[in-house]
Amino acid sequence: VRKPWKLPLLPFLFIKLNLDFLKNRKATKRENEERNTSLDTNCLLLFSTSEEGASSLERCSVLARQWQENDERKVVIITSQQELSAIVPRGAVVYPLTDPKEISKDQRGGWNARCEQLLSNILETHRPANVFFDGPYPYRGVLNCMPLNEAISWYWIRPEGVKDGAVAARSSEFTSIVEFGFSSDFGVQLVEPTSNHVQVD
Repeated sequence: VRKPWKLPLLPFLFIKLNLDFLKNRKATKRENEERNTSLDTNCLLLFSTSEEGASSLERCSVLARQWQENDERKVVIITSQQELSAIVPRGAVVYPLTDPKEISKDQRGGWNARCEQLLSNILETHRPANVFFDGPYPYRGVLNCMPLNEAISWYWIRPEGVKDGAVAARSSEFTSIVEFGFSSDFGVQLVEPTSNHVQVD
């Protein structure tokens, strides 16, 4: 022992470390609660994925146009698609994201970390009350953000007939699931005559 005179202090140092931990945890919880109570009900965030080509962005654009029917509303889109001008409606705020299909498996961890950081920054900046994730499976970077933003309504738009148990298990983390068939038209309606909360029919 290099500093034996500190041995009698160890129990007190241990107590101090625990108190500091509890204090920091309470501060973080309080910050999350304050952040969750200041959501913008006029802002809608759409997360478009790339696994189905441009189909995801096209569905998100349908939702965006429906949401923009009220001039007071704002649409924010995260997408890895390159060709946006013919799909994304005018006035939408777009954040680009590197296509995960272009990333090797050993780099996916870093990609998910960047995805999580981007999404966290967007949630902090725009404070959307509703988020739609459109894709066959939710990214880890997205799932990591959800527990810190529990007041947000999270919707998962995915193909019908998901059989993967691990993927299906993630359904419980979302407020609602919207399934569609590839042979039918995409039929999500945003109907809120007295509220800005999104309702999915």
